[in-house]
Amino acid sequence: MADDQEDIVSQNVNESPSETDQQPKVTLDTGKIGAPSGRSLQKVELDLDDAVFLDVEDDEEEASSQPQDPLLQDKHEEPGQRQPKQWNYKKIIIFAGIAFVCIAIIISLWMLLRPEPEAPPPAPIQNKKTTSPPRKEPPELTEHVMAFDPFWVEFNVNGTNRFLTCRFSFPVKGDLLQYEVNRKRIIIRDAVYYYFKNKDLVFLANKNNGDKLKSDLLEIINQYLGNGQLEEILIQEYRVQ
Repeated sequence: MADDQEDIVSQNVNESPSETDQQPKVTLDTGKIGAPSGRSLQKVELDLDDAVFLDVEDDEEEASSQPQDPLLQDKHEEPGQRQPKQWNYKKIIIFAGIAFVCIAIIISLWMLLRPEPEAPPPAPIQNKKTTSPPRKEPPELTEHVMAFDPFWVEFNVNGTNRFLTCRFSFPVKGDLLQYEVNRKRIIIRDAVYYYFKNKDLVFLANKNNGDKLKSDLLEIINQYLGNGQLEEILIQEYRVQ
């Protein structure tokens, strides 16, 4: 641009005087000469415009340098990038389960293999005199003497009639036994009469058989008694005619 301006000036100087006399003086092309100032202005304007882009770039750099929201980062992450975290969670769960099982095994083994505590020594035995409660003696039973009516038993020996007369009594202990004997008096009398009737008269007439006769009578009477037993027979009258 400077070379063009110099050529224009040299052409104006070399023009003939006639042309210069006829035409007014040539003025410099201010528009072209002032071009450099216009370029400088244009350059300044362009620089300002470029500065806007620079501001935008600065804003982008600041925005990129600021930490982003973790929630937004998780949203922008691809599904493939989250797999390592899930795998880490699985590892933690697996290791925790293994550790729990190992602890349980150790505790169970310790419970099985631990030594049993020693039993405390037995307490000294104290010799205590055991006092048995006093025995209550049964109340004494009242004794009653009971008597049967005399027995008359007829025997026929070789066409001769002979008779046995017997009367006896016996002591009874207790009211209950006395009541039972009175209630069974007829049965007992029939049993005693049957004994005399079926016995040999020679045996009944022998005085040496007195003890045997008493024991037989006690046995016959006691078999009908259930609330006690007779212990003695008192012969009051005994005779064979």
